[in-house]
Amino acid sequence: MRLLFLVLLAFLLAGAAQAVTPSYHQTIAIRIAQMEAQAQVVRSGDPAAEINLFLGDSITEGLWGQPHCQMPAGTINGGIGSMTVRPILDRIDEILDRVQPDEVTIMLGVNDAARSRAGSTETANWEADYTALVNAIRARGIRVALFLVMPVEAGKPMGDAYFDPRSILRFNRHILYAVDADLIVNLYHPWLRAGTLVGLPGMTVDGVHLTRAYARAYCERIKLSFSSLL
Repeated sequence: MRLLFLVLLAFLLAGAAQAVTPSYHQTIAIRIAQMEAQAQVVRSGDPAAEINLFLGDSITEGLWGQPHCQMPAGTINGGIGSMTVRPILDRIDEILDRVQPDEVTIMLGVNDAARSRAGSTETANWEADYTALVNAIRARGIRVALFLVMPVEAGKPMGDAYFDPRSILRFNRHILYAVDADLIVNLYHPWLRAGTLVGLPGMTVDGVHLTRAYARAYCERIKLSFSSLL
């Protein structure tokens, strides 16, 4: 009965979201309910199933269900468009209590590098917030994988004019050298254009969201990270 209620709630909330544009906090609440419903569906089929929750932004959110990106059973899409680290840190206990994942994969950071956020308290405290997020998950005995923030492409609307490549570099250095995790996935350096801090030409459609070919490679790396944590 609880499973049916959660599934119905998630769909009702999603329908309401289409009728009226929700606030940022309402969007987070809707997505948490959907994450919980997805986890309940997985466990109803196999109570012993391992669940890997992927916390990310629109890049993560848009991958699931694409024909070139079929995720393994047990993966939960926790991507939320425009998401940054701080709101997830503020809700992480609720997320973990409701989803009860065995693993969490963090794919956040690019929105924190938006040039419009330069000088904000949130950006200044990014390293501390990111570390606190990882530590809060690991404190529960949950395995953690971290994806470095991908480079943005130059010369496109959502590329290096919108996001600051130097902030992305700063964030990735912190992830690589200052955070304890069970797995760190680095697609940042392989996808950098030689001698620059921007991504390879043609890797995105708008500067940040991946083309189908690169999304396929990204999904394969997601699957590998999932199997590596099991």
